[in-house]
Amino acid sequence: MTERNINVLVASSMRVVGEAVRQELSYILGVDAACTTGLNVELLTEIQDVEADIVVLLNEEQEIPGVVSHIFDIYPGIVVIVFNPVKEQAILCQRIISMEKVPESNLAELIKQISSRCNLNYWSTDYDRAN
Repeated sequence: MTERNINVLVASSMRVVGEAVRQELSYILGVDAACTTGLNVELLTEIQDVEADIVVLLNEEQEIPGVVSHIFDIYPGIVVIVFNPVKEQAILCQRIISMEKVPESNLAELIKQISSRCNLNYWSTDYDRAN
């Protein structure tokens, strides 16, 4: 199997900032970096055009841009990094599918275990009310 470089797409509404980050990433051995100013439909097309493995969204906001969910709808295996270049903080976003076998258990117990594992305190079942 031949190794290939990791394709990184930097997306920024400000071309100068995006190009500066792209240039910095291009110095990393094994990384091919591209830049786009498209942050909506253009971004989704550009991801396909450069065959991106990682998308870096430059964003000075505290929240995750809505386009991230659209990226995962079309490219579920991609990694998205939301990076704040001013604060130098990043949020790593991935769509993860997790499967595990569970020991025999009744459904009510299983739901209680899942809700506590996921910090969901609002689950209530007939089993809970009876016990």
